[in-house]
Amino acid sequence: MKFSYFAQLLVLYNLAAFIPSFSSSSFSFSSSIKHRCHDNERSALLQFKNSFLSTNNCYDQYYSKVESWKLVDGESSGDCCTWDGVECDDRTNHVIGLDLTDSCISASISSNSTLFDLVHLQTLNLAYNIFFQSQIPSRIGELSSLTYLNLSCSGFSGQIPKQLLNLTKLVSLDLSDIYGLIGLNLHKPSFNDMVGQLTSLKELHLSSVNISSKVPELLSNFSSLESLRLDSCGLTGEFPAAIFQLPNLKILDLTSNPDLKTDLPSFQFGRPLKTLKLSTEHVPISIGNLIYMEELHLSDCTFTPSSIENLVHLKFLFIWNCTFTGQIPPTFSNFTKLVRLVLSYNDFGIYTPTTSSFSWIGELTRLTYLSLSIINMNGEIPSSWFMNLTQLSSLQMSDNQLTGPLPQALMNLTKLEWLDLSTNQLSGPIPFQIGHLTSLFFLDLSFNKLDGGIPTSFSHLNNLERLELNSNKLTGTLKFTVFSELKNLGYLDLSNNSLSLTTKTRSNVSFQRLRDLNLGSCNLSEFPSFLHHQLDFLVSLNLSSNKMSGELSPSICNLNSLQVLDLSFNNLSGQLPRCLGNFSDSLSVLNLKGNSFHGTIPSLWKNACQLKMIGMSHNKLQGPLPKSLGNCSLLKMVDFGSNQIIDVFPSWFGSLPNLQILILRSNNFYGTVENSVATGFSNLRVIDLSLNQFSGKLQSKLLYNWNAMKVSNASHMTYMRDNIDPSYLMQYDYSMTLYNKGLEMNYMKIPDILVTIDFSNNKFEGEIPDIIGNLKGLQLLNLSGNILQGPIPSSLANLKALECLDLSSNQLSGQIPTQLTEITALSSFDVSFNQLSGPIPQGNQFCNFESKSYEGNPSLWVDTWTKQCGNFKSATGSVPPSFTELEASTDSEFKINWIVVSMGYASGMVIGVVGGNEFARRKQHWFAKRMKKKSKRQAKRR
Repeated sequence: MKFSYFAQLLVLYNLAAFIPSFSSSSFSFSSSIKHRCHDNERSALLQFKNSFLSTNNCYDQYYSKVESWKLVDGESSGDCCTWDGVECDDRTNHVIGLDLTDSCISASISSNSTLFDLVHLQTLNLAYNIFFQSQIPSRIGELSSLTYLNLSCSGFSGQIPKQLLNLTKLVSLDLSDIYGLIGLNLHKPSFNDMVGQLTSLKELHLSSVNISSKVPELLSNFSSLESLRLDSCGLTGEFPAAIFQLPNLKILDLTSNPDLKTDLPSFQFGRPLKTLKLSTEHVPISIGNLIYMEELHLSDCTFTPSSIENLVHLKFLFIWNCTFTGQIPPTFSNFTKLVRLVLSYNDFGIYTPTTSSFSWIGELTRLTYLSLSIINMNGEIPSSWFMNLTQLSSLQMSDNQLTGPLPQALMNLTKLEWLDLSTNQLSGPIPFQIGHLTSLFFLDLSFNKLDGGIPTSFSHLNNLERLELNSNKLTGTLKFTVFSELKNLGYLDLSNNSLSLTTKTRSNVSFQRLRDLNLGSCNLSEFPSFLHHQLDFLVSLNLSSNKMSGELSPSICNLNSLQVLDLSFNNLSGQLPRCLGNFSDSLSVLNLKGNSFHGTIPSLWKNACQLKMIGMSHNKLQGPLPKSLGNCSLLKMVDFGSNQIIDVFPSWFGSLPNLQILILRSNNFYGTVENSVATGFSNLRVIDLSLNQFSGKLQSKLLYNWNAMKVSNASHMTYMRDNIDPSYLMQYDYSMTLYNKGLEMNYMKIPDILVTIDFSNNKFEGEIPDIIGNLKGLQLLNLSGNILQGPIPSSLANLKALECLDLSSNQLSGQIPTQLTEITALSSFDVSFNQLSGPIPQGNQFCNFESKSYEGNPSLWVDTWTKQCGNFKSATGSVPPSFTELEASTDSEFKINWIVVSMGYASGMVIGVVGGNEFARRKQHWFAKRMKKKSKRQAKRR
């Protein structure tokens, strides 16, 4: 007979009442009650708790369950079965369950942990804690009774131990990490080994585990499998189609596996699938038979919208980067249960929000999340939508062609927490009623045409963490104290408007959480006074393109936690303060370009230097370069162009393993250019030594190790940037100026595929080394204005990516190699003022270069070339495209536009579309993390 704990107490109470001969001295009621907890298990739990470094780092309403693990009144006893997170068996009283999810635990865990003494455990949940990237201990295999194991989002790393495969009773296994930060590998044992051993699984969640293999066919035999999450696992090969037909499968997530081929089968009516998330080329019409579907996530597909119109139980619909065949039917209004709708990065043609393809959105009254970014939508945002969408917490319509004002009805959505309307053409003022949106923590209205002033009602947005109003037409005088009421504000960008910012504040005004501040082009005439003592935890500061003059404020020395300091393009003068060395341990980006700093450059940088970019061009700096920069092994970009520096070539830069860009243009450098490091400059891809006094021969060994220049175009366009503050998606885009044929080319973003060499206007002599032909990634090569002799090497024909070649004003001789006609990317060519002779090549675009490209070469057959090219034009009726036509008509996203439209040099601090979709995806991910934290807090309150 099985007695409950309460029944046992009742028996003891009755026994005491009906046996009066037992005196109080011979019978103690309290001492006769035995605790359920076994002594050894209680001791194991307490020792496990004591191994934690911390459990008191909980935020908001989070609570550490182990805080209840205490002895009673200092006694050596205590009923561990009553402790939070601990479950005991009613019959044996052994600890069979341990649930410490979200218990704010910071610890490392090893094989000698007393956790593994709890051999009767059937369920173990350590999810959402911090185990410092320690490995999963091999002793996990001793917990042979486990049926449920959850170690997700807890920071475990390394190879999953083979002993885990001894847990053959497992029904549920979760080793995933939704944040993508985990470092678990499933190699030895392999995914195939795991599936072969753990055959009783109903739930298998391995999100973000590095698997890097095919999906085992054996999974097709798991008839009991209900949930399979394999997103972001590096899966390859073809996904077994039979898995889709498993009789009990309800959840399947295969997203973010770009090398996995997934072909959806024809689905039978009434299959139990409720969640389906994957990328696939083609979505069958039969997907409409999955009538129980609640969450559908499709990306990179061809999709017929009408195929899903009967899936009326949908709560979450996510269609991303797909090609739609046919319009969205108005029957989508039947998705009355829809809570989250994402239709971003799709091609609908050009639609206005009020067309039939979108008018139904206003009828989805349960929507909390709506994302319609980058879908080519134009016209005004309809106020009618927001009359019914009163539950919205997130609205994202960025990167479209939306026009008109911000809808007044939008200001009534008081539950809105995330609003992103950036990169459109919205106009008019920001409504004062925006202050009603007091739940907002993310607001991005950047890159629009909004005008008027910034409403003082912004001070009401007490929950705001990130505010982006940059790159609009906002005007007027703004007191910075408006933002002092925003106690949670961590990121603020007001740059590139026509604002006049008043930054003087009272001494008691506080900006305690502000970490990233961007006030570029805000008409600042002096260093903001509130920076003198307020921002001890500032991460980045951008005051570029303002009107600040005089010497650099000594207050800058107090900001010793800075990672980014951008004061470029002001009127600052004086010498560089030595306190810049205070930032050596933290500063990642130092941009002081375009000022009037003078004097020598202080030698400040320590061994712990974190610097990745230093820009001091267009100043009046003198003396040599500080060799202490050699301590900054993370440096990727060095720009000291347009100064008055006198020094030899800094060959010691070759020891910096990450250096990609080196600009020393227009100084007084002298002597030979050598590479004194065996593997030096292997990552260099942009070097500008023009307008100096360098001399001597161009040695082949100088170019031998320039491996980054030997690779042609990358597979996709990305830009050179640093992610500064992941908490607020803060990134810094590198910028630079290059020159070609007198044109100034301002790169507000530097493509990662850009490869250039500019050695022009020096005193280099000797022949052009053949080894240059190995640098197949080169797009610009400028050797003009030197004393180079000998022939033009035919090896230059190997430079298939070359767009600009300038060898003018040298002493080159011989013929122009006909092989150069094979460089079809070539759009600018100049060999003028040399000693060349013979015929000029006429193939491909060579007939279209201007005659001045060849002048100053008396023995060159220019007249013959002119006549023959004229005949060619007459015969064909056309000419090869001109330089500007090539630039305008090219459909290659990778071609570098050498004629860069001037955008102003406001700031390298650019938040925008990263490599196509990256930044928006990061926004989605950041929002998901934020919402998950919020839901946990709400659950705790309940």
